[in-house]
Amino acid sequence: MKRREVTSSLFWLIIGLVLTIWSATYPVGHPAEPGTGFLPLGLGILLLVFSTILLVRAFRMREPKTEQTSVRFPRWTTIVLTVAILFAATLLFERIGYLLTFFLLALILPLLAGQITWKGSLLFAVLSVLGIYVIFVWLLKQPLPTGFLGR
Repeated sequence: MKRREVTSSLFWLIIGLVLTIWSATYPVGHPAEPGTGFLPLGLGILLLVFSTILLVRAFRMREPKTEQTSVRFPRWTTIVLTVAILFAATLLFERIGYLLTFFLLALILPLLAGQITWKGSLLFAVLSVLGIYVIFVWLLKQPLPTGFLGR
């Protein structure tokens, strides 16, 4: 278990380092007028910070005293359903609009994961769609595809 955490945090640490070094080859600018290297530099630094935190946590982790004998296989039906739902969403996106598509995705996918109740999933979907609408349509004045609702 500990080996996985160390390996994954080292992987993201290397990606963050490469991204940070690569972004230095582009003009960074400043927050008021960011250059092309601004976003990659910020993401690279975030990856370095978070992967370092994960690496430290992985080294502080204790090894389990007993080996776990149960092997958990992926639930293939859930994976297939998730891919099918995402595929259907891409096909229906233009017809039913962004907000309705995202609402349905935010409602159904957490339920498929099995980590949330119907009420929680409905609350998550409503708050997500409202947040997206407020940010993009009201604040940023960016139109979202409306589908049949806007006609």
